[in-house]
Amino acid sequence: MSAPPSDRHLLASRIYERAFLTGSFVLRSGATSTEYLDKYLFEADPRLLHEIAQALVGLLPEQVDALAGLELGGVPLATVCSQVSGLPTLFVRKQAKSYGTCRLAEGGTLAGRRLAVIEDVVTSGGQVIESWRQLRAEGAEIVAVLCVIDREAGGAENMAAEGLQLCSLFTMSRLRDAVADDALRADDASLLDLVEAVRALPYGRPSDRTVEGMLRERRGTCSTKHLFLAQGLAERFPETEPQIVHRVYTLDRARAQELFGAEVAQTVPDAGLVDIHRYVTVALDGQRVEIDATFPGAAWDGRSSLPLACGPGENYPAGDDPDVEKRALEKEHCDPTVREPFIAALTRADLGGRNSSRR
Repeated sequence: MSAPPSDRHLLASRIYERAFLTGSFVLRSGATSTEYLDKYLFEADPRLLHEIAQALVGLLPEQVDALAGLELGGVPLATVCSQVSGLPTLFVRKQAKSYGTCRLAEGGTLAGRRLAVIEDVVTSGGQVIESWRQLRAEGAEIVAVLCVIDREAGGAENMAAEGLQLCSLFTMSRLRDAVADDALRADDASLLDLVEAVRALPYGRPSDRTVEGMLRERRGTCSTKHLFLAQGLAERFPETEPQIVHRVYTLDRARAQELFGAEVAQTVPDAGLVDIHRYVTVALDGQRVEIDATFPGAAWDGRSSLPLACGPGENYPAGDDPDVEKRALEKEHCDPTVREPFIAALTRADLGGRNSSRR
């Protein structure tokens, strides 16, 4: 079963975010480009690679009895697809090695196998066609050719001329369209859409606790969400004069129960805990409005302050390096042996519905 359109759209955005680089790059043709697709970046990200493999497996025809990953980029994809599907996989060299077993494909015999060829990115399709000919000569039948990205550079047409049908997760056009429709990235997204897109991201620490990590993994905490939001507002809506604020506050168990539910409240000691919460203020209609995008909630009206996901406390407007300043406040005020279980419980909790009722 293939992924729902909404999931596929999100996957496209994540691949683009992870693998598309900007700068000055010399291509294999000798031409210079301001954009570059580094396919190994999405293959080196374990979470993203697994999601891609799940989507690829959804495209496999029923008659396939083995996978064939093409050297080099198709090998990690085929390996994870094998784990997801339970199908065995073969690793196909560009040419048979001249020593040892002298095999074209490692991992088993080819004769009589009905294969799905797995490739990462297809440009002209030349390597896929060459591998198809070699595999067929070894007695294998190619049932399907799957790839993550079709560059739309003639590969599908060249394969069709050989009787092969390319099935891609995404074309380059679709990847660009996904980013254009993503309010987190689209330059023409409204202020309201940008704030709501950040709020909609699930709560949780990305493995890389940066804005880039948040965008890749599509999850964040008050720190990463509001740093990204402040940067985006300053760039796209400078008239809002965004200001990051850190609040030092004490959370007792009763307030934790009200805000976050029983599971989170259980991590709060009898004496309460001190936490540092980050949010943003903006200038709207001549007044400062508080925006807290930490958790989903009822739709923002675009004018009023959003409820803060913390208790009352002392506010510290951030300066040039908000992350350094927040870490300094945490070191001064917080007990990590108490705070870390609290953050972990917040990550596990489903706070969308609870926070949507707190307007």
